[in-house]
Amino acid sequence: MLLSKLLKHIEKPLETNSIINNRYKIISFLAKGGYGYTYMAFDHVKNAEVVLKTLRFHKRIIKKEYQRFQQEQKILQRIEHASFPSFYDSGFIHGKIPYFTMEFKSGKTLEKCLFDEQSKWNDKQTFYFGLQLLELIEYLHTNHIVHRDLHIPNIIMVNSHPSIIDFGLATLCDQNKPTLHQYDFAGLGNILLFLFYSTYELSNDNNKERSWQDELPLSSDAKLIIKRLLAIEEPFKDCNQIKNAFQQQLRIEEEK
Repeated sequence: MLLSKLLKHIEKPLETNSIINNRYKIISFLAKGGYGYTYMAFDHVKNAEVVLKTLRFHKRIIKKEYQRFQQEQKILQRIEHASFPSFYDSGFIHGKIPYFTMEFKSGKTLEKCLFDEQSKWNDKQTFYFGLQLLELIEYLHTNHIVHRDLHIPNIIMVNSHPSIIDFGLATLCDQNKPTLHQYDFAGLGNILLFLFYSTYELSNDNNKERSWQDELPLSSDAKLIIKRLLAIEEPFKDCNQIKNAFQQQLRIEEEK
């Protein structure tokens, strides 16, 4: 409680319209995370809106956490793909607060699409979307990156195509540690479950606590795919195995 009060006193969000390093004008506060604050800012050099992210005070004073902030930047610099935010610039605010800027992905989060707009996804659309996401995951893994935080708020829909944001928990992974890939496979499985639930019909029996395996009217093959993604059954070894399973399921959906 004392630490929380102390941080509240020390950590003051950047004020709207404030100018950072004679370059960035803060437009609005976007989010407060465990590691940092993110803002929408206008870059007077690029003449464009960007995302500016700062590291929180209690993370700056811990070497390991500061290194994680640096690693996030290193990972973004390694990525060269339109479906991920581009890294722009880094520096310090008032000589103390580290920050970096990156591309602003204009679109709606998958969370907003599902809960605010109540978009519906049938089984065919879900597995097709899974393939789209899997392509991005495969790109990361090929470049030895594991995102580790794949959730619906971190998926941005840009012209009906997914983009992945927020690499605060991402890590670099060599090919000798493929088990780390399971973080992203499990994230993919949970995202697909949200899509399957978008067409779930409530009934009088829904007051009973049941698992997704009992509630969702999925085929045994579809359920097995999700179980393997979540490591309930034998996990998939790599993206290629998942791709083959998704494509097979899409062929089954086409024949219905």
